[in-house]
Amino acid sequence: MEESSRTVRGAPKGRARVAVRRGDRAKDIIPEALQLLGGLRNVIKPGDTVLVSPNYCGPAKVNSGTITNPEVVVGVIEAAREAGAGKVVVAESSIVGFDAGEVMAQLGVQRIFEEAGAEVLNLDRDQRDYIEKKVTRGKLIKKLKIFRPAVECDVLISVPVLKTHIFAGVSLGMKNLKGTLPDAQKKIFHRVGARKESDEPFELDRCISDMMTVHHPAFTIIDATVGQEGFVAGSEVAGSAVEMNTVVAGADFVAVDAVGAYLMGWDPMQINHIRYCHEMGLGVGDLGSIEILGERLDDVRREFKPAIPGELGEYDNVTVFEGGSCSGCSFAIRWTLDAFTPEEIEKWGETVFFVGSDTEVPDKIDGKAFLLGKCACRLPIPNAVKVRGCPPPFFHIVNELKQAQRGKS
Repeated sequence: MEESSRTVRGAPKGRARVAVRRGDRAKDIIPEALQLLGGLRNVIKPGDTVLVSPNYCGPAKVNSGTITNPEVVVGVIEAAREAGAGKVVVAESSIVGFDAGEVMAQLGVQRIFEEAGAEVLNLDRDQRDYIEKKVTRGKLIKKLKIFRPAVECDVLISVPVLKTHIFAGVSLGMKNLKGTLPDAQKKIFHRVGARKESDEPFELDRCISDMMTVHHPAFTIIDATVGQEGFVAGSEVAGSAVEMNTVVAGADFVAVDAVGAYLMGWDPMQINHIRYCHEMGLGVGDLGSIEILGERLDDVRREFKPAIPGELGEYDNVTVFEGGSCSGCSFAIRWTLDAFTPEEIEKWGETVFFVGSDTEVPDKIDGKAFLLGKCACRLPIPNAVKVRGCPPPFFHIVNELKQAQRGKS
């Protein structure tokens, strides 16, 4: 581990310009979108090492809207090489609990990307190979661990998929860069393992904006060929696919995400991390100050369903005490229960969940108690399993439930 103050190129300058291009073939609309912006030669210098950060967060099917379309990644590789890149690397670290190498092997993308002229790098292979940066403007994050290749590259390009997100509202170019951070740092974004408590609202969004002050893409290309909306019970992290046949591109990472959010039906300034970055002067989140090239936004725009789980189900062996909880923890318990079948939940035995800061604590608790989130973890309940985080990552809750189940057997 080393400490670094180095910043990759690409901080936005001047008026924000974002290209939006629609068509039937991803590989065709990428060069068309880039041409509207003058190509990547404005970003990439001859001989540069370019790191492409896609979204291969976990096992998923191509065109599910969960992961970046490999055709889009190939289009970006080809555009980078045409612009004079000396080396193009496609690198990813999946969400905690998955290995990016295994995910990409399952998808069969390594050969595809190598044939297009890129090196494929599984960042999860060595979680200790990171460089630490000081975050002097950070509200919550004061030091940021970043995988070494994502710091030492000359140009970092974020290639996310257009999708909704249960905690951040949307998952686009900025949030996608969590895929360049080791697992320990990803957890801190949910305040898991954080040394200090905080009353900062929307902590995941704030951590994203803190990251952007020292670690941001030089260019963002959003894969909106097939996006993803809503939440599908039992799918763990997935929603429903939405065919958009579009790409969104630009150098101002805040502006590109703002346009992506708008295309999904949001007011970009209602997305907290976009608003935070705009207010900090990191880029432009106000649509009125963004020059749109290509398609008219309202010709492409479509209302996406938010990634909000449904009501709590009723189970004979499960009790949920919820009071004063924010949407993050409220969604987390619903998401957790929706991810298991009724038969699996029945095997837990008597189980009690506590969520929120104003949760009523009964005199007697029958069964195994779980405290979900920062607020609930303050409740004075002996022998309870504390799942920390603000909000707690979904997989942490699942892992604790599985571990408790193994302890019974």
